[in-house]
Amino acid sequence: MARKEKYLTISSKVAGFFKDRGSKFHAFAYPVKTKEEGDRIKKALEKEFHDARHIVTAGAVGVEQTLYYCSDDGEPPNSSGPPVLREIKSKNVINVFVAVVRYFGGTKLGIPGLINAYGSAAQDALANAVIVEKNLKDKIIVNYEYDDTAKVMTLANREKLEIIDQEFGKACKMILGVEMAKTAKIIKKLKSIQVDFELIEWKE
Repeated sequence: MARKEKYLTISSKVAGFFKDRGSKFHAFAYPVKTKEEGDRIKKALEKEFHDARHIVTAGAVGVEQTLYYCSDDGEPPNSSGPPVLREIKSKNVINVFVAVVRYFGGTKLGIPGLINAYGSAAQDALANAVIVEKNLKDKIIVNYEYDDTAKVMTLANREKLEIIDQEFGKACKMILGVEMAKTAKIIKKLKSIQVDFELIEWKE
């Protein structure tokens, strides 16, 4: 099975809004890396909007095995979280967390009304987002003698590789971020300049 090399996400936090029969739905979408990051955002929103009736959430995190999740936060089951999650899925984005804050307007909307309201608020927020394509990167640790520094640096600069970290001394180490599509090529070049290296994981 071929490895996933790219994915779509949003570039920054964005907001959206929907109103129906007095109820106001403030939606916020965030780029995140983990579910725990989304949980922290919700706690912050609970403090900021402490007088809100509900804060419904949904998210999609993880590149190779994406975790999709949602919460109705006290609204009738499946009336709010799933419509928000559907909007995330419709954009084909991952590593995204969406929260919709509801202020009750005094009139019950019913299940169809809630589905429409929460979905519309999330849709408005995501419509305001800039969707970006991210390249997944392998992480390669290169160990080399000080005299080989020029060769390693030349390779890193010529191939426009991300230098995540480096250590200089009698024995040197450089950690490189390499786009997955270029990993095989870079490994071949590292072998050609005769330095030790280790491919340890992919990173975002």
